[in-house]
Amino acid sequence: DQKEDCSFIFPSYVKEGEVVAAFSSGGQSPMITQYLKEKIKPNLTEELGQIAQILGSLRAFAKSGIATEQQRKEFYKELLQIGLKDIDSLEEQRINEIIQKYTKNQSEIEEQ
Repeated sequence: DQKEDCSFIFPSYVKEGEVVAAFSSGGQSPMITQYLKEKIKPNLTEELGQIAQILGSLRAFAKSGIATEQQRKEFYKELLQIGLKDIDSLEEQRINEIIQKYTKNQSEIEEQ
C-alpha cells in the first residue's frame, strides 16, 4: 500500500476453492480494495467453490459432446442455477439427466 516503495502491487483477494476474486486500485486506495473484498466475501461461498469444481470436471465432456458454444453456455448456466439454489441437487443422477438433455438435442440437430 506504499506505491512509491514497491515494484508491484498485490491485490486484495477472496478465494474459495479455485474461484478467486481480486481487487486492485493500482496502489491508489487500499481502502477501496478492502471495501470490495468485504462486499464480495459473503457471496463467494464454499458452495460456489464446489460448483466450480463440478463444472470444471465437465469441461472435457462439454467441449467434445456439446456441439455449439451457445448450447455449452446453456448447459453450464443450467447447472450453475441448480447448484446455486441447492448444491445437493447437483448430484450425479441430476447431472446425467442434464447431460442427456444436451446430447439428445445434439443428436436431433445432427439428424436434421
